[in-house]
Amino acid sequence: TSWIDLLLVHWPVMKHPRESYIPKSSDPTCNMSNPLTYDEKSCRLSTWSAMITLFNRGIVRSIGVSNYNTTHLQEIIDAKMLLPSINQVAFNPYNYRTGRADLLKFCQKNNIQLVAYSPIGALDAHQFPVTHEGKVTGMYPTLLQDPLIISLARTYKRTEAQVLLRWIHQQGVASNPRSMNETHMIENLDILSNPFTISDDDMLRIANLAQDTCEVDPSWYECVGDGNLP
Repeated sequence: TSWIDLLLVHWPVMKHPRESYIPKSSDPTCNMSNPLTYDEKSCRLSTWSAMITLFNRGIVRSIGVSNYNTTHLQEIIDAKMLLPSINQVAFNPYNYRTGRADLLKFCQKNNIQLVAYSPIGALDAHQFPVTHEGKVTGMYPTLLQDPLIISLARTYKRTEAQVLLRWIHQQGVASNPRSMNETHMIENLDILSNPFTISDDDMLRIANLAQDTCEVDPSWYECVGDGNLP
């Protein structure tokens, strides 16, 4: 095709894995090599303005953001600019009570579709240790092994992943579970083609599983550069 269906701004801040690397830009407000002109907020709005230009030219059918918190989104509202169609963030029971619930309400109020990445947790991170102040304090938890999720999967006669995806879907949040396994893909889609309903009480029980991963390990990738998602 001659267009892109959806284009997202990946991060609300400029960040590179190598601390020694300083991002440069032809836009003075985004040029971190010049502290006299660099301005984080102005850079965000300048970047979003460029996204709107792509949208208006028909190059992109929909534009959105990723890892934006309510402050970042409010900046766009205050600037009276076209709002993002989508805000994609890490969204699952473990981070729900550490700001995602409030972010969801904000997005729904402003007609911004929230999209969940890591909806069943970052499973590939389970192999990595949690470090705090240079000490290993444990391993990253996985939602698929959470006793409550296992119990509810038995109750609803579904898989643990399906329970988690349905919990997200019932809140009006779209999910983007990563998989290269055909069986898992079919299983994920089954919550739509063969739906079930989680009770209000169980929805609340799942929401209360919250863990503050960022407090335990601020270097965890979901916590770096997201402006401390509310």
